Amino acid sequence: MQRDNFTIAARSLRQPPTYFRSVPRDVIVNVRPINDQQPSLTLVTPLEAWSGGVTPLNRKVVAAQDADSGPETLLFIVTHGPTNGHLAKVDQHLKPISNFTQLDIDRKLVVFVHGGR
Repeated sequence: MQRDNFTIAARSLRQPPTYFRSVPRDVIVNVRPINDQQPSLTLVTPLEAWSGGVTPLNRKVVAAQDADSGPETLLFIVTHGPTNGHLAKVDQHLKPISNFTQLDIDRKLVVFVHGGR
């Protein structure tokens, strides 16, 4: 953690020579770094899907955590797609996607669409 400080004083808006000024005080600032941690990826259990079915992903299957990022900013990127289906948004089964967020998983918006092979 970094530290910084500044000095501040308060005074009245009356014009001199009658304005008053407080004693100056130091304000200490603790600066916490953000987005300096690597997210961790947890793969807990295999996804069980029916042949030709549509199965939602959930935190039991895939989850990521990052101490300084919220679920809406944790992005999953599919680097190698499934060979017998695709990932999609729950309301657009026919449109394959290659990325989604942890928030999408938490809201059950991402599904695996099996190709039926």
